[in-house]
Amino acid sequence: SGTLILNYSNLTAYVRDGLSNYNFYSLRGSTLTLKNSYINYVGTDDSDYNRGLEINSTTLFFDNITMSKNKHAVSLWAPNLAINKSKISGSTDGDYGDNIKIRSTGAIIADSNISAPAAGKGDIAIDANMNVTVVNSNYSTVSFGTGAKLYRKWWYQAHVNDTSGNNVVANVTAYNATGAMEFSMMTNSTGRTNITEITEYVQNSSGDKAYYSNYTISVYNDSHPPYYIVTENFSRNITSLRSLDDTLTKNYDSNAPVVKAISASDANYTYNVTD
Repeated sequence: SGTLILNYSNLTAYVRDGLSNYNFYSLRGSTLTLKNSYINYVGTDDSDYNRGLEINSTTLFFDNITMSKNKHAVSLWAPNLAINKSKISGSTDGDYGDNIKIRSTGAIIADSNISAPAAGKGDIAIDANMNVTVVNSNYSTVSFGTGAKLYRKWWYQAHVNDTSGNNVVANVTAYNATGAMEFSMMTNSTGRTNITEITEYVQNSSGDKAYYSNYTISVYNDSHPPYYIVTENFSRNITSLRSLDDTLTKNYDSNAPVVKAISASDANYTYNVTD
């Protein structure tokens, strides 16, 4: 166990007895961070035990990694696994395995490009009963073990303004097609929320995709005047809209009718209504 950080490293094939072996093997209970590094041509044997790079640890972070020309790509075992801003181009040889094989109960791949697997194999291979979340990343094919799931997500940020061009401080809540809440957050003084994840679909081991669109995005502001419509709803299809500045415009009406009670008794009320 322990912690190891590899920064600006260049890992290349290690050959023993004519076969490429693991470049790195980390035991359980350890934390490995690999960033700003390049991994080239690791692994030449088709055996399941001769992958180009196999890492077994408790926590694993890949940040800004380029991995190319790998025969058998990479196999990752880590309960806490995050791959960020990385490019794993893997093998183009049909005799070898999947591009990246993940054995993690909650892996996250963000802002990355996972492509060019062996012919007939998967860009991403997910082991049985494991879950992978892919955010704002490119891939083409996925292979699943029994009970595995892939969550396809994108970055989302709302910008709330009004019909007079003012930025609006409001609560923004997103509900997916089933009515379940995806997120709820406030805008700041610029009318923008923090950047968050929004789900496009969940894919199961049978290949079926459950799409979460259309979303209902509810914008709440009870400042009236000018916002006499306290909550306004907007429909969004995340498959066609992937936005970091989704503009949601509330109706600004400073001249809406004002109802004012000028006298009242037990049985009678008198109102003055003006425009």
